[in-house]
Amino acid sequence: MKPLSGDDGKNGSGTCISCGKDAASYKPSSHHLPPGTILKDRYLLGGVLGEGGYGITYIGYDRLLQNRIAVKEYFPIEFCTRDTIGGNSVNILSGISAKNYAREKQKYLTEARLLAKMEKQRVIVNVRDYFEDNRTAYIVMEYIQGITFTELTRKSGGKGDGLMRRKGCLAYSGVYAEKRMPGLMRRKGCQGLHH
Repeated sequence: MKPLSGDDGKNGSGTCISCGKDAASYKPSSHHLPPGTILKDRYLLGGVLGEGGYGITYIGYDRLLQNRIAVKEYFPIEFCTRDTIGGNSVNILSGISAKNYAREKQKYLTEARLLAKMEKQRVIVNVRDYFEDNRTAYIVMEYIQGITFTELTRKSGGKGDGLMRRKGCLAYSGVYAEKRMPGLMRRKGCQGLHH
């Protein structure tokens, strides 16, 4: 996402000159960061690209390097909520959820460090930065335009072809990674890295 044309994005109107979305018509969910959010005085967030059990991925724009990026926010919905009134901070649920949140966030940051060391691997998106802010963690990755695994499955008639599923898992399995980078998080039901 680049700054919006028309008003440079300051008033929340105009069209993103990277993704073509109109700021006035895009309505994020209440737990998403609003478009125009800037992290680390560098990363401008746009719309949501995807969301899963461990987080939310946004399209973004690196204002220093002036290129598109993907920013993944650690946001496990079962452990936290968003402070939508007072800012962008994450509110962590109390009790066991707080302990789980803290433990899993550390695993998330460990995964980011390991993935950052694996740059230039064909099957792994390059990590450009990672940091903590808003009581959560973020991973900044290269943005690769294309079709998601979910869209690919849907286009194939939702059959979930075994080979396609294996390829989807293998893209993240990193047999190489597992041998060289122990401790990577794994998704349930897939022999791949948690992403």
